[in-house]
Amino acid sequence: MLAAFLALFAGGCETGTPYSITGDLGPGAAGDEVRVVQQYLTRFGYFPNPQLAERHPRWRPIVDSPPTPAVYDGATETAVRAYQANGGLPPTGIVDEGTRRLMATPRCGIPDGQTAPDPHDKFAQIGTRWGKRTLTWKAVNADDVTLNQARIAYSAAFANWAAETDLTFAETTGNADITLDFLFVDGPGGASGVGFFPPNPGTIDFDTAENWSTANVTPSDKLDLQTVATHEIGHALGLDHSSVAFTAVMRWARNEGEQARALHVDDKIAISTLYDSFTQAPGCAFDIALGMFDGDGTPWIISCEPSTFDFLIKKWNGSSWVQESARGGAFRIAVDVGQVPWVVVSNGSIFRRSSPDPSVGQWDVVPGCAKDIGFGAGSTWIISCSPASFDFLIKKRADDGSWIQEAAFGGATRISVGPDDVPWVVQSNGNVFRRSSSDPFTGSWVWMESSTAFDVAVGQAGYGWTAVQTSSGPGLFVRNDQSATVRTPEKHEWVSSKGAPAGVTDVSVGYPGDRPWVTTGGGRIFRSTK
Repeated sequence: MLAAFLALFAGGCETGTPYSITGDLGPGAAGDEVRVVQQYLTRFGYFPNPQLAERHPRWRPIVDSPPTPAVYDGATETAVRAYQANGGLPPTGIVDEGTRRLMATPRCGIPDGQTAPDPHDKFAQIGTRWGKRTLTWKAVNADDVTLNQARIAYSAAFANWAAETDLTFAETTGNADITLDFLFVDGPGGASGVGFFPPNPGTIDFDTAENWSTANVTPSDKLDLQTVATHEIGHALGLDHSSVAFTAVMRWARNEGEQARALHVDDKIAISTLYDSFTQAPGCAFDIALGMFDGDGTPWIISCEPSTFDFLIKKWNGSSWVQESARGGAFRIAVDVGQVPWVVVSNGSIFRRSSPDPSVGQWDVVPGCAKDIGFGAGSTWIISCSPASFDFLIKKRADDGSWIQEAAFGGATRISVGPDDVPWVVQSNGNVFRRSSSDPFTGSWVWMESSTAFDVAVGQAGYGWTAVQTSSGPGLFVRNDQSATVRTPEKHEWVSSKGAPAGVTDVSVGYPGDRPWVTTGGGRIFRSTK
């Protein structure tokens, strides 16, 4: 039975479709069109397939048993539902117009059903990465374009990933870590390319049966070599597929004539969490804050160093914390959209610096009492000192400067606000919650599936980061949390930043690039240096 569905093996990115299905298919249907659907699903990981198992050791079929050939049975319906969910479609189990359109959309042949990530992942790590920082690559041959045109496209594709990491990619004519070549894969309209995950040999194959282009504007009947190469290099570096519509390079579907040469923020976060390095910065900090918008995103800290003013507020100048602004007793710091620091002192008083330049200006008192403070694109939120039946209130600053708008929540100790003006908080017991609305009078507090956090920070791109206690000690995690769209299923999980230093207790991210700065036990300061 299984052999009937193994006519083709998908090793890479689909560039067209041989599938001609004229109408809806569902339970009870039978015939050649059902067989075509079953072949497609077998090819892309939904049914047992020995060829996929041999070439992709981490892959497991999404449906354990093969279907009855050419019969729309229960196994076929289950596989169709899973395929629709992975593609961001309603999981109806019916091969309807939207499902047929998705099956006709160019896609990568790396099969769905990899065991390391959830197949619904927005950004996904396969779980392995290169153990060195300098990788060589070699272009073996070309097809439809000249070898020099291919080399230029590959160089630009590697440069995309190099810009977000500290990886160096060097072209060579000898033995290479990553080899890119053209060969026959499966004929026109089939697989266009495949990149294998590390530590497998870094081979990327492109199908000679497809039509290739390196033109600035890709013809509608051709594939852009740089786009496909950028995607497959992502696989070769250890990334699996993203479900972020067509804007993410690591999305598994791509239309002919379409270009996706630049990395989406989702691709950037994915590769950063896999390869980011952290360098210790000088100094010692109780708390750290980066501005989220505009400006230079320069960090500010509350220094551990005592002075006549108790503790110093310092600003980073690119190499040290030499510029200082005295403010006694501060224990929380945040930076507003104008890059101006605000601090909360031990008695709950709130102060705002009159200038982002620490060498001029003064600290002005802001009415209110706070345990912590956070800024969104157009809002200011605090954890109030005022106890209530909910312990402490989360308050939003009104236009007149008062804190009259309140969102009740118990035991909050840390707060950060996203670019959508929605606050995230950490409770004293380590639970992380996110408000469902930027209006403190509506919505609710949604648990973020974390119960061991010390701190939370939300960056310019809206991704939340936490310093979390794990079984091996404190670590740094980023939230893979996005709402469903037409082609994107929901995703909710925390993903480890693999290069973070041990013992992270505080985190701040901001402009530019959402690169995290963290502090660890004893006040040591580390910065992500890609």
